[in-house]
Amino acid sequence: PTGTPDKPRERALEALLRGIVESCALLEAWPGCVLALSVEETSADGGVAAAAVNACAMALLDAGVPLRAVPAALSAATGAARAEGGRGVLLDPSGSEEAAAEGVHVFVFEDGGAGDGLLACEGRGGGWEECAAAARRGTAPLAAFMREVSRRVVEGDAAAFG
Repeated sequence: PTGTPDKPRERALEALLRGIVESCALLEAWPGCVLALSVEETSADGGVAAAAVNACAMALLDAGVPLRAVPAALSAATGAARAEGGRGVLLDPSGSEEAAAEGVHVFVFEDGGAGDGLLACEGRGGGWEECAAAARRGTAPLAAFMREVSRRVVEGDAAAFG
C-alpha cells in the first residue's frame, strides 16, 4: 500500500509487510537511512497478501538489501474443491476458490520453511494445521527460486562492472 491506506484491509496488509521487512532486512546496516517500498494492487484474484510479500522480497533482493532471511509467502485454502476431484488443501487459490473455501490462510516462512521459520500468518476459518504444513512445503521451491534469481542478478551486476 502506498501513502496512507484508508481501508482496513490495506492497513492490515501494510502492517503485515512492515513487520516482515523489519524482521528480515538488516536495517541496522544503514542507520539513519529510510527503506521505502511501494506496493500497488492493480488487480486481484486471490492471494493478494502472499503476492505482496513475495513482490517485496524480490524487490529487496533485486535492490541488494542484505536480509537475515528471505521471506516466502503462500495462500492456502482448506475444504476447497480441487480440480482433480475431492476436497483438501489448495495452495494459491483463486478469488472464487477462496470464497468457496471453509478456511483461507496466508503463511510467510523464512527461507522456504527451513527450521521453525514462520514469520507471519493470517486467515479465517479452519484447517490451519493442514494449510500450514502444505504452505511450508510449497514455499521451499519458491524461496529457492527467489535465491536463484537474486544470485543471477548479482552475477549479472558483477559482470557489468567487472
